[in-house]
Amino acid sequence: DQGLFTINLDGTVNEEYSMRANEILKVQDVAKCSLGELLRFDTKQENAFNKWIELVKAKYREQRWNKLVKLAPIQDLELWSPESEEGVQYISIQYNRIFDKKNNLKKIMVLARDETESRQRQKQLEEQRIRHENEVKMILGIANTPPEEIAEFMIDTSERVKRLKASVT
Repeated sequence: DQGLFTINLDGTVNEEYSMRANEILKVQDVAKCSLGELLRFDTKQENAFNKWIELVKAKYREQRWNKLVKLAPIQDLELWSPESEEGVQYISIQYNRIFDKKNNLKKIMVLARDETESRQRQKQLEEQRIRHENEVKMILGIANTPPEEIAEFMIDTSERVKRLKASVT
């Protein structure tokens, strides 16, 4: 379910990658793409990503990796996808460190995971939850309505239905 590739500490993409990365990121060959092409950077994001890599190089020994990763400017991608129900493919991006034999940071592994189905299920569940809450509110509203008001409503509704029938015939 994941595509992976590695980047050097100067932001260049290495030749080794999983074939799944091509499918997930919708490119022909990850190794022939720049990091900006893979992660769909604009100029502002590219500058932010370069600053993040500099921060990682300076702080990877002192800071916990998960804290450094939270600062990465690209965590998710939304790619146009005609196969998806919504026309969008949701990709989560994760970063892992790779050390050399001397325990120095050598590369960063980038993991791309297609989260489209999961997000669509979450969205459907949220829509069902909201619909359920609205139904419960409506039922409670009716249950809390005094019987006299319900009787008046029923009489009024009956009269309106009779008038509609009369105007149709």
